[in-house]
Amino acid sequence: MYAVDHLVRYMLHEKLILETDEVAFVKQAHATESVDEFRAILNNLRLYRPSATSFLESLDPRTWAFCANLDRPWHGRQLDLSSAVDSSTDGSAPTPDSIKVNSIETPCQYLYERMNAMMKNLFERSASAKKWTETTQGITPYAKQLLDQESNLVDQYEVLPCSTEIVYVRHASNQNEIATHRRTRKVHLREKTCTCTTFHQFRIPCRHILAALTFAGNRADGSLAHAFFDPCYLVSSYATAFRDKFIQIPLEEDLEANSTILPPQRVLLPASGRSSNKRKQPSVNESQTSFTAAEGTSVRTYQCSVCKSQDGHNRKTCPQMPR
Repeated sequence: MYAVDHLVRYMLHEKLILETDEVAFVKQAHATESVDEFRAILNNLRLYRPSATSFLESLDPRTWAFCANLDRPWHGRQLDLSSAVDSSTDGSAPTPDSIKVNSIETPCQYLYERMNAMMKNLFERSASAKKWTETTQGITPYAKQLLDQESNLVDQYEVLPCSTEIVYVRHASNQNEIATHRRTRKVHLREKTCTCTTFHQFRIPCRHILAALTFAGNRADGSLAHAFFDPCYLVSSYATAFRDKFIQIPLEEDLEANSTILPPQRVLLPASGRSSNKRKQPSVNESQTSFTAAEGTSVRTYQCSVCKSQDGHNRKTCPQMPR
């Protein structure tokens, strides 16, 4: 649940196992490209902060790569560290991470395994896109699953027609019952909208839309219902994104150094504690300066703005000032 900056703040302010001038060790470890380099940096940190080193070594390597917002709900689902960045190949929500992290101990190892997983995932998506284009009726299998779930609830609702384009739909419960499911929803067939939250959140033909289509003599699971799906549920959109797409991972011996992409320059952080302040010396243009040879220091000499004299008086006490 940490990106590297969140990890640093957690170690600084919550765990209290890291000092400000030691943050560079964590960021350098995060940017390493080999296991040996990663271990060398942690060994250097161990000399100053054994507790911080032990904490970093105990981390799941995925915590170096994930951002800190995975506890936010995503389309009604709760994501955590065990959820994958990849989506399953049926067009549905993320599935548990298939990468085995037991043999991974560094961020660079996890990155390499993640790239392998992405390559395999894209291959499977491309194959699915080709298959669905030839066999399905326009929507992905996951969209068909959502449609079936809503279709099974159509019989529980009654339709109140208003016009050929607008109908009202409510739950067919006891008329005297006052409950949330008795709330009336407005369906506009021409504009392909419904006022319920399911439609606005998922952009699928909800139970109210399907009830309205059934009332008008259409099949709830027919092609007309498919027109109410957002384009992201269509096989054509899926095929545009993934069909005949692939990722190639270069072999290590084929990699070449590229001077246009360089790591950030290392910045030496100031030492902890109070910083030393240096007094700014006045320039020659600001005032005339005399030197005391015995002390070797400069002494600023002021000048009267009226008579330009340097005998120790100013404008207020100048003898040439009219009284």
